[in-house]
Amino acid sequence: MQASFYATTDTKVASVLLTVGVQIRQQDPISRVVQKGREVVHYWFGCDGAAGVPTGKIVEATLESQEACEALRDQLPDLPGARAALYNREILLDVIFKKTRRLVMVNLPQGGLMLADEKLSPETKRQVAQLVM
Repeated sequence: MQASFYATTDTKVASVLLTVGVQIRQQDPISRVVQKGREVVHYWFGCDGAAGVPTGKIVEATLESQEACEALRDQLPDLPGARAALYNREILLDVIFKKTRRLVMVNLPQGGLMLADEKLSPETKRQVAQLVM
């Protein structure tokens, strides 16, 4: 009998599967495939899932909603927390990289330091530095 495997390209889903105890494939658990000029990573797991819940059902709940994961809490107590943590991480990364200004340290002429928005022109940085001196 040939073993069946479930593949996902979603790192969050793969992390959740590992957290709840789904067995990752022993031989070649990860495939790196170049498609259309970019690399795609596939994570391979057994289809049997964990605690009697098939892998596909765990993935479905993970992708669907936090409530869907809560519904499986009795069988997979770590599922809701694992999903929440990974999705919260995603929210934080979004805030960091899309909504937060980057600041640079500017050396002041008298030896001090100032934080300034990286998009300020050198002239504006000089003007602000003069104001704080």
